[in-house]
Amino acid sequence: EVVMPQPVSYLPHLKLAEVLYSLDKYALARKYYAQSLELNPHKNPRASLGMLLCTTAIESPKSGKSKQGDETNTQLFDLSRQMVLGRYAALKPNAPGASLAPLVKSWLGA
Repeated sequence: EVVMPQPVSYLPHLKLAEVLYSLDKYALARKYYAQSLELNPHKNPRASLGMLLCTTAIESPKSGKSKQGDETNTQLFDLSRQMVLGRYAALKPNAPGASLAPLVKSWLGA
């Protein structure tokens, strides 16, 4: 019902994905993060980070759903990783958040 009034707006998809993630429904959250990114791929860092967290949680042994051969999850992880790294790489040295760039690169193994 959240998405129905505005099916082509990225925000309802993003908000629903965040709620689903907080409820540990990672696969379903991943779907809505992907939809949000499809609707707004350029100015949607929350969805990029959410996708990273979802794909990581799905691969986690604690989730019980770890599938080393899940190609879709791997592709979505790689895509969102590149989006987050690209966002930080584009920051000017004195921009807000620029000081976090080395930490983010280290976290994502770049």
